[in-house]
Amino acid sequence: MGGLLVGYRSGMVRSGHCVRPGCGEPADAVLTYDYASSTVWLDDLGEVVGGAWPLCGHHADGMKMPIGWSCEDRRGRSVITLPSHLASWSA
Repeated sequence: MGGLLVGYRSGMVRSGHCVRPGCGEPADAVLTYDYASSTVWLDDLGEVVGGAWPLCGHHADGMKMPIGWSCEDRRGRSVITLPSHLASWSA
């Protein structure tokens, strides 16, 4: 039976739905991580590539990090570009 799981992760299909087993809800967020820095990032859903894992909002909101890891939730952040005459204004 041990040979049946060879390549299991590499053969998984990420279809735009939550990857949590048994969920199947549409993905709202993308999880990425870096072992070297013990960091997890949650971002708004975009193109899912490489080591990114799509999650529904429920599972993204309920993420629990391993002890010693940090999580940076970057969902909902948007960059606002102001016209130059407003960008230099100060009170």
